Amino acid sequence: MTSRNRQLWKVALASLVGLSPLGALASYTCTGQVSTLGVWDNGDLAYSLSGSQWTQVHMICNLHSPFNAVTVESCKAFYATLLAAKASGQQVTAWYRDDGLTCSTQPSWNEVKSLYFLQGPT
Repeated sequence: MTSRNRQLWKVALASLVGLSPLGALASYTCTGQVSTLGVWDNGDLAYSLSGSQWTQVHMICNLHSPFNAVTVESCKAFYATLLAAKASGQQVTAWYRDDGLTCSTQPSWNEVKSLYFLQGPT
């Protein structure tokens, strides 16, 4: 494959990524180290980030029953991701749909309904 063909493939791939659901849904992200991580007695998973734009604690899903669009399996994966990041001291990035809020205006100790992707630890 020539270098020109490789460049064309890269441009095409970048265009497809830009059209992907992940790229289309991203409206804001929050990045930081996990400072608070806990599970309520009803299974609600709560966390907060430090070193980011926000430090409030948020309930993001439930380990026993579906929570908004988050399945139990996804919630368990979120928990494992957050636990690994907290144990290693590394950062995570939380991706939120546009809900009219920002990292700094998410209300503390409330359910967050717009989280759809959790990346980390990084």
